[in-house]
Amino acid sequence: MEHKKLYLYIHVPFCKNKCPYCAFYSIEDFNLVEAYIKTVTEEINLYSSLFDFNHIESIYIGGGTPSLLSPNHLENILKIFPVNKNTEITIETNPESLTLEKLKFYKESGINRLSVGIQSCLDKNLSALGRNHRVSQIYKILDYIYGLDFKNINFDFIYNIPGQTPEDLNREFDFIKTYNPQHLSFYGLILEEDTAFFNKYNKKTDEDLYRDMYLKISEKLIALGYEHYEISNFCKPGYLCRHNWSYWDFSEYLAFGPSGSSYIDGKRFKNPDSLGEYIKNIENNKLAIEEPEKRNREDILLEKIFLSLRKNSGLDLKKLSEEYNFNSDNIIEKLHSFLPHEIYYIKNNIFFLTAEGFLMSNTIILDIYEEILLNIKSE
Repeated sequence: MEHKKLYLYIHVPFCKNKCPYCAFYSIEDFNLVEAYIKTVTEEINLYSSLFDFNHIESIYIGGGTPSLLSPNHLENILKIFPVNKNTEITIETNPESLTLEKLKFYKESGINRLSVGIQSCLDKNLSALGRNHRVSQIYKILDYIYGLDFKNINFDFIYNIPGQTPEDLNREFDFIKTYNPQHLSFYGLILEEDTAFFNKYNKKTDEDLYRDMYLKISEKLIALGYEHYEISNFCKPGYLCRHNWSYWDFSEYLAFGPSGSSYIDGKRFKNPDSLGEYIKNIENNKLAIEEPEKRNREDILLEKIFLSLRKNSGLDLKKLSEEYNFNSDNIIEKLHSFLPHEIYYIKNNIFFLTAEGFLMSNTIILDIYEEILLNIKSE
């Protein structure tokens, strides 16, 4: 199989402690790291016979906590790939597991984009989130990072933290102005089932406070020169995350490691959410690509609407109508009849969400999907 552009994801499942709000697959047993490294490199080598790794657009090392890995562990993985200076290579990091030695290795090994899990610049909020680091560690690590002159840095923040106030958000904005990173991700805390927070905070969240914080974040960051290019992501001009954009733009990406999800040739497939099962599969030369998910045409339509409306580039209704044989003018007229004007706008048959609309995106996505299905059936 040969693909001109390929985006690679490597899932590192290890965490020092499981954050009480996190629903992603991770484990705390770092004694399994050698078995993981052996297996993930074997998986990559198995896929190297199916794909041309000479056209890698990005490598994203996510988790979990990839910064727990030693330079030697990472080197064993990265040396497999032929990369050039134009390849975007990102690693997710947490302040408490970073060291100057690791950062120097990242720089030397070609990792050119750092994603730092700041989450908050206030200790009370870090404590409320159950994070392992504190603000003093953030400052120390950022001194190292900026001293090494990394050119592409993302800060992850969480808002809607229990006990967080609007004044706390202002402190975050002051922090951002001081460090001026190229990229920012702001994720609203959601109580996911099967997490400690779901049981601890099972009361209904304050939707008005959530809304006010989201709109304030968008307004303030735009004023600071950031583009609100995706529901939860902001960047300075020219610094959108190429790797994450590939997910939302239907580019092809291949994932390695337990729970890694891939999209190739219009098919989605996923590794098991179990390190043990994942290791067993690779030992038996069983790749997830052999068992793609079963999806019908309606599933793909919903997916296209969902992914398009995560981005500020919008949903091209004209293009979609040509693929699915519906009347885009009818859809637009219907949407105008019941959607509040402040949550969207339409230009050249492209449907865009405003910041208000991003807040209601799940509902709007289903509204558009259902209207298109009705229009297809009536054609």
